[in-house]
Amino acid sequence: MTQIKRVRVICRDHRGAVLLMRWHDLVNGREFWEPPGGGIERGESPHDAAVRELFEETGLAVPVPAHSIPVERAYEWMGKQYRHTEAFFAVEVTSTDVALAAPTATELATFVEMRFVSPAEVGALAQPLEPPTLVEILATI
Repeated sequence: MTQIKRVRVICRDHRGAVLLMRWHDLVNGREFWEPPGGGIERGESPHDAAVRELFEETGLAVPVPAHSIPVERAYEWMGKQYRHTEAFFAVEVTSTDVALAAPTATELATFVEMRFVSPAEVGALAQPLEPPTLVEILATI
């Protein structure tokens, strides 16, 4: 079994729009969109990390189901190459009032925006999606 290193949370509103965050890599200048999420802290389960990361990055405190799907990721961020498995969770939210609640210094320096994106708009954003298979992931979770 592959060890889960990070988590992502797919947040959908009542219209099916998905919450995405846009980031700017300060090293290579690349901007991209991805669902909220992040690393798993020592002693933390992937589920607990998903709950924590969702709150820290969005201010949303909602129940996160235990079920997740593993997604293999390979990407570059801030001059480093990463390859690992992330657990993707999915939640439905009633509030679309989101904001960084507990950002790190790096997040403050690299965060551009977050917003709910309609299903039709997800694949047509000007910047790439991370992971690149996000549209397919959204169809399965």
